[in-house]
Amino acid sequence: MAHLRLAAALPVFLVALLAFASRAATQPAPKMARLGMLCSVSCTGGAYDALSDELRKLGWVEGTSILIEHKEAGGHIDRLPALAADLV
Repeated sequence: MAHLRLAAALPVFLVALLAFASRAATQPAPKMARLGMLCSVSCTGGAYDALSDELRKLGWVEGTSILIEHKEAGGHIDRLPALAADLV
């Protein structure tokens, strides 16, 4: 008798489970924060590492909760305006 009740309840449970899974799958992913980094020479080294460490302490993890886009002028200062416009 208990098997019959379980067999009758199982389809209802499965439909509810599928409805919940479908609803969860259609929720939009949270937006990832974006940060633009404009560097006159290179966006690597101590300053960048320090920035990454401080962001991580605040809960921002590059590639997970924040996207950092780097633009490097390679020492050509005259390229900075175009790189800044590209970031914007």
